[in-house]
Amino acid sequence: MSQALSAPARYHVSEEDYVRAGQLFARPTLGAWLFMIALELGCLALAVWGTTTAWRVVGLCAAVGGVLGGALVHWFISPRLMRQHYQRYKAMQEEQTVALAEDGLHFSSPSGASHVRWDAVHRWRRDERYILVYPMPRLFHVVPRRVAEQGFDVAALEAALARHVGPAS
Repeated sequence: MSQALSAPARYHVSEEDYVRAGQLFARPTLGAWLFMIALELGCLALAVWGTTTAWRVVGLCAAVGGVLGGALVHWFISPRLMRQHYQRYKAMQEEQTVALAEDGLHFSSPSGASHVRWDAVHRWRRDERYILVYPMPRLFHVVPRRVAEQGFDVAALEAALARHVGPAS
């Protein structure tokens, strides 16, 4: 095991943390946003310049449905599902510990422990409240920024992730 770079921090992931981390996980990338915008513009073009009234209606319904469907999933369906998952995911409700080391991150809880080496981190994301560390494409560890209150060096974690993994996605 390598030398610790920051004091370990203990935290609980609340239901609200879990929902917000899930929204950060699902946040579209720039490429996804550009694709969705192009698709919406295509639907609007069909609505305006469609050769028949039927095609215009299809274009308008697709454009409106895309926006409303995306909003419905983001604001209602996904948070509801994330809350249900959290209530069933007992290990996530336990106290978590994170420690920053030269060779990676150490996570532990009463249910188990893991050491995630830098070369095993697939990617990472961040916002003003959380850092998500992905050892696999769809599996992530949640590190709330509030761990800084316990002396955990969040800036050092971000710098290590940027150095070893690359920029946040």
